[in-house]
Amino acid sequence: MSYADSDTSIASHVSVTSVRSCIVVEVHPEDLTAACNADCTPERCDAATLRPHEPPATEHGLPSSFRPFDVPARAQEARGLPASPLELFLQYVPQSLVEQSAQWTNAAPLSREGPRARRARIYEWRKTSTDEIYLFLGILLYIGIHRESRLSTYWSTQQQREDPIHLFTRFMSRDRFQLLLQRLRIFNTAEFQPVQRAQPSRGRGQTQDQMPDVYRKVNQWSAHIQETGDSLYIPGSDLTVDEAMVRFTGRSLETTTIPTKPIPTGYKIWILAQSGYCIRWLWHVHGKGPYALVPQARPAGAATGKLALLTSTQRVVTTLVSLLPAATYYVFLDNLFASIRLFRTLRNQQVGASGTCRKDSGIDKILVAEKETEGWGIPWGDIHCIPTLDGEVNQFTWKDNALVLFLLTVFQDGQEVLRSRRRPAGDTAAKKAAREVFGPDVRKDLPIPRAIDEYHHKMNGVDLLAAQLIQRFGPLAGGRRLSRPGRATDKRNVSIP
Repeated sequence: MSYADSDTSIASHVSVTSVRSCIVVEVHPEDLTAACNADCTPERCDAATLRPHEPPATEHGLPSSFRPFDVPARAQEARGLPASPLELFLQYVPQSLVEQSAQWTNAAPLSREGPRARRARIYEWRKTSTDEIYLFLGILLYIGIHRESRLSTYWSTQQQREDPIHLFTRFMSRDRFQLLLQRLRIFNTAEFQPVQRAQPSRGRGQTQDQMPDVYRKVNQWSAHIQETGDSLYIPGSDLTVDEAMVRFTGRSLETTTIPTKPIPTGYKIWILAQSGYCIRWLWHVHGKGPYALVPQARPAGAATGKLALLTSTQRVVTTLVSLLPAATYYVFLDNLFASIRLFRTLRNQQVGASGTCRKDSGIDKILVAEKETEGWGIPWGDIHCIPTLDGEVNQFTWKDNALVLFLLTVFQDGQEVLRSRRRPAGDTAAKKAAREVFGPDVRKDLPIPRAIDEYHHKMNGVDLLAAQLIQRFGPLAGGRRLSRPGRATDKRNVSIP
């Protein structure tokens, strides 16, 4: 089913209501259960992040019994874009929300943390306005592009005693900027009262089924950003679901550390993305799991229902996909989610899937045995496919520098593409076998499975944005030449009055 064939108004209505249902849905107690059962394995970084743990399959179908799920290729599309970048910015940052933030900021009490100096900056606070907050946001965007080593450098007057390099300093002083940076509130502080010590809240400040305070404070903006994106962006067929991190290194009970992520420490969020553009996301409650999951429909019968039950981490995928407009999609997953059980569920929801998997993902026992020996004796580049008994999921191993376990519900057996490969270095037996294929060539065009090629190019849809931000603004960016404007009196810069 193509999205272009569906009714635009219906799709828009579905997308808007879907975001609201995702954000404010009542949480069922079982959705936040952190206990592990026989069908899941906890992650070492967070016991509430559960990997699938399914026994190896003992039965399989005939070699030609796999029926690939057809997902028509469909590119993403931007629609109804405003005439100017400023109008686009105002759609994401509307005046109504900024006015509300100004009211909350002016009504918020002064912090009681201390002690303070006699002439502390906080004593000079005066009420802000909508226009001033817009100016403040513009300065934040400017600072994100024009980097300086210290915040105070933007207002420095010691550089040859000329006009400032950064012209926004004419409109806001450094003390006022830092006051707004400290005092600006995008939530109603009256709704977040200090927790009484007598209450058994474990320091979190919310009940068992309530969204954590740190997410409640930004939830209104989160919902608005997703809704605005719905009105401007039509997702294509290829999607990625993965965990992502919002950098935060301060004190918070909700922070998580995942060493393998581009941002290792911060708030964990489950994201559905496409080529670095985040379409949907769910909050992750540390120690409890994903927040606001859509309950899974269980088949009739206790035994059948238990066999089809997904872990809370796998239900992140089904929840995020269900929030999209009705269409056929192809989702790329890693071994945190991938299992035979999940892929069957996604196929029943008209969603194709592919991804790497682990030995305990319910994959066939023959392939598990191959992985346990790391493909010893299997020629480099060899592919061994085994479909499931019902023919809905294809399982295969591919011998590269290591033996890869892979699951998919799309693409027919034998589909390959030629890609330029680099000869591996190292003294391991697997790499020595690979070098025999290359011979004297450092690079060589070799066939690889089409499913693997698609996965390599599209699985990084979530991490792509973080990698780009780190490359531009990360710790190594200081060694590169960053954009720096000229002075107001610099005759070489005619763009500045």
